[in-house]
Amino acid sequence: MVRATCPPDRRIALRAVPASVAAPVLVNCTANPSATLSVTAAEGTWRDWDSGKLGSGSKTSQFSCARYGQPQAAYYSYQWAPVLDVYEGNKVVGNVTADFALVEVTGRNTFAYVLTADAVGCRRMPQGAVSVLSSSSGGAGWTRNNFRSCFSSVDSAFTSSIAASTPYEIFNRTNGNKLTWGNSENALYMFRATVLDPQFSYCTLSTEFAVQVYGAPLPAGTQVGIVVGFIVAVLAALAASYWVYRRNKTKEKTD
Repeated sequence: MVRATCPPDRRIALRAVPASVAAPVLVNCTANPSATLSVTAAEGTWRDWDSGKLGSGSKTSQFSCARYGQPQAAYYSYQWAPVLDVYEGNKVVGNVTADFALVEVTGRNTFAYVLTADAVGCRRMPQGAVSVLSSSSGGAGWTRNNFRSCFSSVDSAFTSSIAASTPYEIFNRTNGNKLTWGNSENALYMFRATVLDPQFSYCTLSTEFAVQVYGAPLPAGTQVGIVVGFIVAVLAALAASYWVYRRNKTKEKTD
């Protein structure tokens, strides 16, 4: 009997792509491989994967260089998609061409997919991180074992209007799916990428990495606050200078 097996040293990893616009360095994992960062998501910007519901209050998570490696920079107004290479040991032997999914490990949800179920021609509701992770038993995750294609069978209840408003969360080499970032937030995202197509490999292929979104302008309220604060500081300095001037003049007259 011939049994297909997975090479023990096969893995996938995010291909490093230089930033097109210079990015600030949050952490240098090369210089300090054990570095960590506390990352806070505000209320309404993250989801509890167990329940599938938006989390209440803010949430602080821990980024670790040892787990995620050096964050890849992504400019806030550019669309972004990961390129995943297949390794055997330290040698690249190909890249992921089949369906794979991204899950933001901490639940942060301030990004969107450019494709919809309608755009790719789904015949039934496509899987998504919320529906899969909130229903998977024992934290099984979204993997090749529970992947279901939206092209495999027809669901008459899945209308074109539903399809047009349903994001398509699956990537592959040819479908052109990408992420867009919220235009008012610089953030650090921690992703897990997992190959879903069981025909691509007998291996369970998954990797974790971080993406640093940068360049977003400060919110309008913050900008106004900075300007007002600057004006108040200038006026206070002028008032103090005038007070000192008047005091000195008064002292001269007294003398």
